[in-house]
Amino acid sequence: MPSLLSNQFGVLGELVNVGTKPVYNVKVRIRVETFTGDFTTFITGTTALTATLPGQTNTFAAGIYVSGSGNILTPTNAMVVAYDETVPQTYKNATVVSTQSSATPFGVYEFLTISGTVRNDTGSPLNSLSIYAWTLDSDPPTYGFETSQPTLLPGETITFSINPNATLDANDGVGVKVVAQGIVSP
Repeated sequence: MPSLLSNQFGVLGELVNVGTKPVYNVKVRIRVETFTGDFTTFITGTTALTATLPGQTNTFAAGIYVSGSGNILTPTNAMVVAYDETVPQTYKNATVVSTQSSATPFGVYEFLTISGTVRNDTGSPLNSLSIYAWTLDSDPPTYGFETSQPTLLPGETITFSINPNATLDANDGVGVKVVAQGIVSP
């Protein structure tokens, strides 16, 4: 989704690992054009989660400062340009048990809060647990994250609440995605 606010242009998107092996630190390059189709630049973003496991959806964000050109910019395509096949840590997903989004009214807008419950079903402690939530349905699209307690033990459940600093039109129907991931000790 294009946005031009205070000379900032940002893109939020998502990718899915359709392979059979995890990939790490995925870098995405986005082509940016003017509304009339003239090439402007490329911008690069990295996935929110370090590891994108097989079948997993991961979000990425990229942005640039735009001088006062007055042009409306739009992303035209995104492509993966780099990723790592190995990292020193082993990443595993926590199970997202439940999520809900709520909005606090403020004039004609609403402030988004994403909350829910995450459980460790891996059988091993998950260290450095990170929880990411995003929606491509808001205007502008938005994401937020929470770094949780240092360790989530097997079978343990925690709650989270993320405020991604988004304002929504009261009529927006927001579809939220949440992923949680931690590092398994060797």
